[in-house]
This record gives sequence, structure tokens and C-alpha cells, in this order.
Amino acid sequence: MFVNELIDTADTIAGWTALGIKLSPELEKTIELHEAIRRTEVGHGFNIDITNLTPADVEATIHDLARHIVTAEAVGQNSPLANAKLRLLQTAAAQVIKLARQFAPEARNQLAVKFDKHAKAYTEAVQKLPEELTSESLIAAGPDAVSAYSVAQAEVEHLREVRSWVSDVRRIPGLSAGEDNHVLNVLRPCDIEQLHRIDAALYAKVDPVLDRIDRVFVTAVREGVEFGINLPAESQRIRAELAYSPTIEFNH
Repeated sequence: MFVNELIDTADTIAGWTALGIKLSPELEKTIELHEAIRRTEVGHGFNIDITNLTPADVEATIHDLARHIVTAEAVGQNSPLANAKLRLLQTAAAQVIKLARQFAPEARNQLAVKFDKHAKAYTEAVQKLPEELTSESLIAAGPDAVSAYSVAQAEVEHLREVRSWVSDVRRIPGLSAGEDNHVLNVLRPCDIEQLHRIDAALYAKVDPVLDRIDRVFVTAVREGVEFGINLPAESQRIRAELAYSPTIEFNH
């Protein structure tokens, strides 16, 4: 990975806690170190108040300024201090990524507890909606359908957050696998027909009312596709197995 990619990936991992993930103590400590390095300022200027400088201070001030020039002022792209900070930040980021790679299955298990509840509530809400979903059909279906649509809108945000998390995990070296079109991030089709239908839904032209609650997820509900969080290698396995076998079963 390039240095900026390495640091950006570590920053993304630091944001896992916003999803309610409780990090391992070692990972949490390394992220704190990474963030402390990032916050450290190395670009201070050297200010001389010539009005208060005395002859007795001149020699010491010259030495201090020389040290500042050597360490803090850029010659070319970065100063030695900036280079030192970048190297330390890169090392810390690499350690964050290493620990996150080991912790990812546990993070997924933590997310699954709430995800499963939101997926269930979303599924129940979508099942109450008209088959052809537009603003007109929704209003015509009555207040219960409108209420169900509101529930689906709220619940889909949780599902999308976790889907995005899996895409972020895919950026971690050692966890990336296959292409990422995010269809299988949180869905587990059990046969090739289900897979084809949710793949097609990703590119289908749909009414904005339907798209606001996610065209792929709505298709998954209507086709009976199971919701579940897949790490990238698991998504790749599902797609590969369905290419050679008509059905697969998932362990719960």
C-alpha cells in the first residue's frame, strides 16, 4: 500500500467504534498512539523578538535557530521532523492494520447482534409494502403501508452502515478478496437464481421511492435471500460456490 492509503485505512479502522464495535485493548492502544502521532505538530516557525534580544543571548539564539533550520525547515518536500513524523505514523498505521486484520472476525460478530435485529425489522416492513412501489402506490396502499415504509427507511440506514463497513474491511491487506460491488457484503443467497436477481437489482432502473429503501435489499427480501454479514473472503466463496453448485447452505 502507498503511505497515504496506509494512513487512511488506519483512520478508517479508528472509526469502527462509531458503529458500536468494542476494540481489543491492543488495537485500541495502537489507535491512540497513531492518533497522538497524527496530532503532533512539527511545523512550528522560529520566531525571534529582536526588540528583546540582548547581546548576551545572541550566541544561544544562533545555535537554537541553526537547530531549527536543520530539523524543522523543509529542504525540498519535507523537513527532517516532518519526515520523522511521517515514518512514525506509517509504522503505527501498519500496526493498526495488522491488529485490525486479526480482530475483524470479532468485530463482525459484534456487529451481527444488532444487524440481525435491524435486518428482521427491515424485512417485516418491506413485506408490508406494495409489490410495485411508487409514491402513488404507497399512498393508495393506506396508512399501514406508509408507516411500514418509514420503518424501512430508518432500518435501511443501519444495514447500509454495515455494508459500508465490509467494504472498508476489504481495503485491509490480507482481507481483500475479489471485486467489490457490495452486493454480497450483507446478503447470503442460497442458490444461483437468488444471486442473479440481487446482482441485477444493483443496476436496475427503479422508482426513487423504492431506491430510498435500497433496491438490492428490497429485492433480497422479496426473493427470500438471507441477511448476514460476510467478510470479503466469505463473499468470494459464496459467489464461487454458486457458480459450480445450484445451492449452498449456511451455518448459523
